[in-house]
Amino acid sequence: MAQNPTFIQFLLLLSLLYQYTIFYRVKKKPEKLIHGYVKSGFKEVKDAFINNFTERGEYGAACAIYYKGKKVVDLWGGYKNSITKEPWEEDTKVNVFTTTKGLAAMSPAIAHSKGWLGYNKKVLTYWPEFAQKGKEDITINHFL
Repeated sequence: MAQNPTFIQFLLLLSLLYQYTIFYRVKKKPEKLIHGYVKSGFKEVKDAFINNFTERGEYGAACAIYYKGKKVVDLWGGYKNSITKEPWEEDTKVNVFTTTKGLAAMSPAIAHSKGWLGYNKKVLTYWPEFAQKGKEDITINHFL
């Protein structure tokens, strides 16, 4: 069933206007929508968090940072649903995509920096069972 292009354009315009009004609310008074705390020495993180709303059009977000095993930043704010205006809460759950790629890349780098892993070493050095069916010359670097 074909939709009337004018109706679709109207819905798109309505959606954009609605999103703009939310962005304007956050930009006008971010302190009313941003919650949490930052420890001394981490004020720049809060400033950047607020800037994400006021300058970049963020609708809802959270940020927690641990330093030396202690939580030094715990911020959340905006809306978890821009349509219903449900506020972002301390325990709002979100989908997280592709975050393990960075950790997966960092793990061998840390192991290498501590001398636990050599990039040019053969995989069989660390995992002898791997060297089967012609894989005995594959190095760690091949995986990276």
